[in-house]
Amino acid sequence: MQFTKQIYIKKSDMKNNIKKTSIYIIILFTGLASCNKNRHFPDVVTLVAHTTLTDFNDSSFVPKRIMCIDAIGSDFYCSDYSNGYFVLDEKFNIKKRIGSKGQGPGEFLGAGPFYFQGTDSIFILNEGKRSFELFVEDKHIESFSYPQGISLSHCTRFFVKNQQIFHSVIGDSLPVIAFNGNSHENQYMCLYTKWDNPHLKQHSTRHLVKGKNNFFVIGSVLPVFQRYDFEGNLLEDYDMEKLPEISINMKKYNGQKQIPTTYFTMCKDAYYCKDKVFILVASNINEYFCNTVYVLNVADKISHIGTYILGKGNNVYESFCVKNDTLLAFNAIDASLDVFTISE
Repeated sequence: MQFTKQIYIKKSDMKNNIKKTSIYIIILFTGLASCNKNRHFPDVVTLVAHTTLTDFNDSSFVPKRIMCIDAIGSDFYCSDYSNGYFVLDEKFNIKKRIGSKGQGPGEFLGAGPFYFQGTDSIFILNEGKRSFELFVEDKHIESFSYPQGISLSHCTRFFVKNQQIFHSVIGDSLPVIAFNGNSHENQYMCLYTKWDNPHLKQHSTRHLVKGKNNFFVIGSVLPVFQRYDFEGNLLEDYDMEKLPEISINMKKYNGQKQIPTTYFTMCKDAYYCKDKVFILVASNINEYFCNTVYVLNVADKISHIGTYILGKGNNVYESFCVKNDTLLAFNAIDASLDVFTISE
């Protein structure tokens, strides 16, 4: 009896130990899941603009369409679709205006995205003239026509390296072209993805954002995010469907019949700053708004490290840039430039 009783006690202890171990395992996995959730879905931070500009110090108004913004040195450059571009100082006062409407040299019929090479050369897309205008120290130097027979994507970021313009294209070959305005040599590069459909060519438009030693290809319509070297070799492929707002948008996209000539621009703008890529994302689920900015760390392996909501309410931002802890964005509804402070 004593032996039997001793065995019974040990079995009881074993059951208690199993229960305790099970509880510890549940707690452990719950903690790990919580950590994974926090790592993949950082807290969403709502930013409130501390400065809103609807007019400038010279009594002029903020243009109705600002297609691109960049921070160069202590200044902010903004394209004015109607008249070229203008420059703001660090206090957001008008410093100078460059260009005007017209068909002459250095004049614009729709000033779009631009790219600064070095500290004094700006290449700005002239939409109506189907050209790129080169300004050096704010003086017009040269005009480069679009490559003959090539359809460039509309309102997307591009970059310039060694006088070659890298831009997204709409066509049958590859999604990116690198061309020199002084020659007819075109180099096609980068890869289509599982998302691209040859029957929906315009849906394959991309933003091209230059990083430190490589560049990033970001889908305007599709959840494409790729890292390439400057020879067009794929270095990394990131699944943007991990990002909540993009996942929701893509469920709607996949659930609808798509039309080749019509598309919803999900990624409105993108910007690189200090080993981070910021992506301005729009949504059209119940109503249209564009105020979500995802932050991806691209220093090593690409990872989602932050999410900002610009302003309260369903605002519509079209272009932006980031400089240190300042985010400057164009609000298309109010025709204003809104200034936010972000954590670096």
